[in-house]
Amino acid sequence: MSSRGRPLSWEFKKRADETLVIFEGQVDEVADFSSLGALSGNVTFDLAGIRRFNSEGVRRWINFVRSLDAVTTLVLARCSLAVVTQLNMIKGFQGKGKVSSFYAPYVCVTTGETEDRLLVVEDISDPLNPPVFEGDEGDLELDDIAERYFAFLKTND
Repeated sequence: MSSRGRPLSWEFKKRADETLVIFEGQVDEVADFSSLGALSGNVTFDLAGIRRFNSEGVRRWINFVRSLDAVTTLVLARCSLAVVTQLNMIKGFQGKGKVSSFYAPYVCVTTGETEDRLLVVEDISDPLNPPVFEGDEGDLELDDIAERYFAFLKTND
């Protein structure tokens, strides 16, 4: 493994009515999505393992999701912080996909300890007032500006 991080890889899990693709690593200039071009039907991408994108990786990702013509529904699940950053910065990053869940950075108001929390899109009624969680030492609050971090939800309809 290079100092740059783990190269992109994925594994498939076929379910009765969908294909789950679990991604790991970084999306960069060596990411090759060509073997995923045959995806069809209902597809869910588990993106929790995506750690980083570089500019060429973003371009490759966008071209890839735009090419998924045979995919009926595309769900982006467990989006990592790196994925959420791109969703917020790059128009069309998700293609025709809809985000179902994503990680958000939280901080304990008492200790300053941080952790990423998995949030489900349908559970967020007001993105300007994100959920607060009870931690062992105190409340956990979003460690970002809610309006900025949840901006991608406006285009997730």
